[in-house]
Amino acid sequence: MLRFGDMPEDPKAPLPPEKKDWVNYAILKIGDSELQITDHFTGCIYERGTQITIVVQTNDKDKATKYFEALKEDGQVNDPLEASFISPAYGNVTDKFGVTFRILTKGRQ
Repeated sequence: MLRFGDMPEDPKAPLPPEKKDWVNYAILKIGDSELQITDHFTGCIYERGTQITIVVQTNDKDKATKYFEALKEDGQVNDPLEASFISPAYGNVTDKFGVTFRILTKGRQ
């Protein structure tokens, strides 16, 4: 689990102290499957398609790139696929149907 307060501070958008314990993501194991969940951050604009984010996680950076490239066709890139503090390859994209996906490879930088 990663809480919003565990993430690097963004000086342009300071995190209110009362939200530092909110869940950025957590993983629930169901058999061999994993379900990732997050708290909806109040202040975010609610738009159709934002009530759920699907996380696709792989050990293979090339697969992550393939998934990201396919999903961005006629969609919108919210965060480009690149190395981050949580993953060697992380990106966020909304597909042409309005569904948001987080694509990431396992491991930390």
